Amino acid sequence: MHKGIRSILLPLLFLAVIVAAVPPLTSSARAVEACHSPSTCPDPKSCSNWSAYYDCEMPFCDFDPFCGAKIGQEEGPATFQLRQQFRECTLLNGSQCFEYSNIYAFRTRCGC
Repeated sequence: MHKGIRSILLPLLFLAVIVAAVPPLTSSARAVEACHSPSTCPDPKSCSNWSAYYDCEMPFCDFDPFCGAKIGQEEGPATFQLRQQFRECTLLNGSQCFEYSNIYAFRTRCGC
């Protein structure tokens, strides 16, 4: 094999081995869905039940009174996750519409 070709193919072979060894994305590494503004469909409508709450946007750090680390400390850092629900509605004319609940921040842990 020509030395120049070997110098090109060898790094590509190593890259192929590395890529093959990388595990697939897990649920914690999947793409994050954006939160939707709270919305309602016009009446009259027929709607399904509300979905389970789902995480939207990336977790963020803020302060929480529950996470004060020392006596007398009013609040401490905490990690929060935005959550929301939706439901599908059918309008009188047969068209579909989605309603989104208010967004709320759920404290996932103390510390960031």
